[in-house]
Amino acid sequence: DEIAPSAQVIGAVNTVRREGDRLIGENTDGKGFMRALGDDADIDAAGTHAVVLGAGGAARAIAVELALAGARRITIVNRSRERGEALVRLLTEKTPAQAEFVPWQGAYCVPQGADLLI
Repeated sequence: DEIAPSAQVIGAVNTVRREGDRLIGENTDGKGFMRALGDDADIDAAGTHAVVLGAGGAARAIAVELALAGARRITIVNRSRERGEALVRLLTEKTPAQAEFVPWQGAYCVPQGADLLI
């Protein structure tokens, strides 16, 4: 019947919940990460620069949830340029976060000023 807003941005549903007579599709991958980040690590993503290693399904969900939680900048580091750039386009078109792609070739040096490495 409905897809939750973050699942719409992510482009995938992995859980369906009933709300009265309606079924609502959710993506819980990023939400679970954000809950652990806040509850277990006591980290608020708002205003942060997050570096995300990878651009697969879980990384995509996490990056979207980080952006929706107010991360100001997200760097996607990925071996596949096509997948990495596609995720950056999604983030810049559908969320308020700034996003950039960095090719992953060999050892990766975390940039100065990065608050989170995921």
